[in-house]
Amino acid sequence: NFIEKFFINILQGTAAPHLYFIVIIIQLYILYPFLHKLINKHLKLLLAISFVATFYFQLADYLYSYNFFLLPKSGFNYYSILFFPWVFYFILGMYTITKIKNEGWKFDKYIVELYLLWITAYFILIMDTKLSNTSATSLKPAVILYSVASFYLLYSLSVYIRDFSNYFHKIIKWFSAQSFFIYFSHILILSELRIFTAKKSLDFIWNGYSGVILLFASVTAISCLIAYILSLTPFIKFFGGVNYRNLPQ
Repeated sequence: NFIEKFFINILQGTAAPHLYFIVIIIQLYILYPFLHKLINKHLKLLLAISFVATFYFQLADYLYSYNFFLLPKSGFNYYSILFFPWVFYFILGMYTITKIKNEGWKFDKYIVELYLLWITAYFILIMDTKLSNTSATSLKPAVILYSVASFYLLYSLSVYIRDFSNYFHKIIKWFSAQSFFIYFSHILILSELRIFTAKKSLDFIWNGYSGVILLFASVTAISCLIAYILSLTPFIKFFGGVNYRNLPQ
């Protein structure tokens, strides 16, 4: 049973709640050479097709809770770990970096407009989540709009900060370089933090909205601290982090 569960967990990314990401990113990395050739020849077409695929699969998952089936019901346990619901984000990143390099796209001039778009997307997401009671899923059309708005807003802010403050720009670059390690380790830190506070009968501090914010801040701070300590060693590369000698300047 252990061997069977071990391989199932590896193939499906079910050993921890966030490891499905590893399964998906491996698929996208395998597809990358093929996508790279296509994006050089059919940039906008590939972006449009990937959007349709991602929207359709996410809509199918969203409507599944309402007993509407756009895809075979038997496969719903596996659709979320296939690349189709996520490929648009991957290709959008390729599309954006291509435009930045070839055409010099600059988003920091549109911070106000992007902020208004982000506020609108956030409002739609919150209302949709409350009406559909789907707070525990990221597979729904409203998330696509929110994710894209968030990406361009945060990117434009990072460009603005780069021109405004070299100190904060270094912090952003460090966080960017170590983001995979922080993401990869945060579930373990979250679990251990909850276990520790429960043993000390202090788990009440995570109650309510203020508790959720405190838990988020604590996990983020501890994850960043561990990333910083391990970045001083050669071992962090085995966990998805970057050694301080290899950090972008």
